[in-house]
Amino acid sequence: MSTKLYNISAMMPKPNEIEYVITPIAYSVHVAEDNPIFGESTTHVRLEDEAAGYFITLEQSSGNDQEPGVVSFDMEALEAVLIAARRLINRVPKEDD
Repeated sequence: MSTKLYNISAMMPKPNEIEYVITPIAYSVHVAEDNPIFGESTTHVRLEDEAAGYFITLEQSSGNDQEPGVVSFDMEALEAVLIAARRLINRVPKEDD
């Protein structure tokens, strides 16, 4: 079995060439067995910007051909919502208690 060697310098952009970058702006959160695009448990978390600053959009569909539910938060509001959610989660008794 042979090992293929790559010439890294040949992969580097040359002057005056367009350089492409990969920037994640969305995630799909879902149960492992569900489809990450339209599964019943799927929630899409997106970074958005409509010229008024960044915000986070959460989109969730029931998978039953219903319109997805969408909620948007600016960064400060999302931080407050996360703190409130974490406080509520911490108040729930653990299952082994």
